[in-house]
Amino acid sequence: MSHETDKVRRVFGRIRGYTSWMKKVISVNAFSDSETAKYRLKVVLYYQQFGMKAALAAFPAKRSTILLWQQTLKGNKGKLQCLIPKSSRPKKCRGMETNPLVLAEICRLRKKHYRLGKEKIYPTLQKLTEWWSDLTEPSKRTV
Repeated sequence: MSHETDKVRRVFGRIRGYTSWMKKVISVNAFSDSETAKYRLKVVLYYQQFGMKAALAAFPAKRSTILLWQQTLKGNKGKLQCLIPKSSRPKKCRGMETNPLVLAEICRLRKKHYRLGKEKIYPTLQKLTEWWSDLTEPSKRTV
């Protein structure tokens, strides 16, 4: 809810049923702002009124998509907010798996030699990582 409704919520917040009513108002507003959700509702209503053949001829949507929108609307008890498209961004993204020591060495080299490119840094880092792996592996240590 936005900051405009905070003052109103302080006054009316103790009234029974106010929160659920306000959520309905906000969901209707969210639906009215979404052109995609309006289009999906229009297609589903057209399908229910005139049938699948007419809906496929009138709108550039596939049969399975129309049925999916209708099923979503039924599953959410007719709440229009369910037709608003969800985010398609992945929930988990790949992270960088570079050793912090390697990053620190790249930063040090670039600060010291600011015109040094990746082609010249790579062989230096390769020798350095081999040296670090020799130090960390217990089988190669000489005591």
